[in-house]
Amino acid sequence: MNRYLVPGMVGAATVAIVAAVPLATPAAAAEFAVDAGVTRVFLDFENVLSPLGINLVTASEDALANGMGEFQVGFDITDDTDFMFDDGLTAPMGTIRHTGSVTLDIGGTEVTVGDFDIGLRDGGGIFVRDTLTTGAILFDFEPTSAASDESSLALNGDLLVSPEFSGLLSELLADPTLAPALTGAAVGRAQVDADLVGGAASVPEPLGLVGMMLAGTGAIASRRWLR
Repeated sequence: MNRYLVPGMVGAATVAIVAAVPLATPAAAAEFAVDAGVTRVFLDFENVLSPLGINLVTASEDALANGMGEFQVGFDITDDTDFMFDDGLTAPMGTIRHTGSVTLDIGGTEVTVGDFDIGLRDGGGIFVRDTLTTGAILFDFEPTSAASDESSLALNGDLLVSPEFSGLLSELLADPTLAPALTGAAVGRAQVDADLVGGAASVPEPLGLVGMMLAGTGAIASRRWLR
């Protein structure tokens, strides 16, 4: 069996649920900051991935220990995380980073990915990036609900195959038709459960805008982000 590993690449990524943030906004104090937590992941191997020749080989011990219910694995949010936002999930900024890994068998080639960042694409869109080995964006994250109080943040959404990952899958599975066919396909779900503490002064990073608005119930109501 072949093994596919690329030298590690540490990525800085940003989760943003932003209405409007000028690039030159002065420093402002955010009310809440993510302190710790777990992002759990479910990938649909049975119905979607395994028929394509993509299977789960193993996962790091911490990722397996964090699995719960339908979620096969969970990734601890690390101390490097600096994601923060104001009351009502407004004006968020910063980065959510994770530790932990999974190894996939893709057409006979083992690919280990992990230490994921959830961040913002240039021009809009939330992605999940592997920073452990490939440095590739694996999924686009399409939120379906969000809620927070003074001590916790819960964010749920679908995982869609990114253009970058579909290209890698097409290459490893030796099927050039897979790239266009898989791009945007829903292959699983993710759930962020984070503990919050008081925020701190920070300058928003010039990372662009995401047209996402939160309804009074806490559900995300953007046309792109809520299905």
